[in-house]
Amino acid sequence: MSNHDQIADESSDTALDYQRLQDLNTAVQSSMLCQNCALCCDGTIFNYVEVSKQEARQLEGIGLGLHEDKKGKQIFNLSCPKLKDCKCTIYPNRPKTCVSFHCALTRSVMNETVTYTDAGAVVLEVKKSAAWLLQNAPDFVKSKPFYDHDSKPAKLLAMWHDDSAVRTNLRQILYEVRQEFSAYPAAQDFTETEKKYIFKAFEHLKLVDRHLTKTKLLLRYAELVNRIHIANDGEC
Repeated sequence: MSNHDQIADESSDTALDYQRLQDLNTAVQSSMLCQNCALCCDGTIFNYVEVSKQEARQLEGIGLGLHEDKKGKQIFNLSCPKLKDCKCTIYPNRPKTCVSFHCALTRSVMNETVTYTDAGAVVLEVKKSAAWLLQNAPDFVKSKPFYDHDSKPAKLLAMWHDDSAVRTNLRQILYEVRQEFSAYPAAQDFTETEKKYIFKAFEHLKLVDRHLTKTKLLLRYAELVNRIHIANDGEC
């Protein structure tokens, strides 16, 4: 092999190594985004995690608060008790459901349709809207314990007045609020404060549905928004 050919091969190898590094970077960036987000762990987009019965035995005693729902499934409520300061304290041994979940945003970073910086901005926007919704939740959800997805009295998430804000579950709060507001006889019965909450929740759920994971709550809040729109004679 001539020196020219050897240099050409080495250049080709260097180019391949650089491409591998670039590919690795998006994988690493996606993982970094995931580990610094925690929106799927803190109750913002989900209200519980299901684990297999076999895995439940392995996880017994780890402090996840596992219990059976009315269908006999083993679940634990969110916010995850192992989430501390936006970090999973059992990350290497987290449940398989957690391992296998990748939100749309982390996938977008991985395949380079969204930059890591832009993805981080989305996470901050979602967290900002979530914080507002938690802080301004209607009084009727502030005075009762939350329930799991099947309306079975929990073991529970936590009371609203728990000092730890991470122990509040926005997904469940929005479910409870929607249930209550949907029972109103007419949209005219909504106060201006309640209307504002509905609109803010709708905008928040659009962010979740667009960037993180599809949620049926978006359609449920769209129904509430449309009721208000019709009651105002079509005025926004």
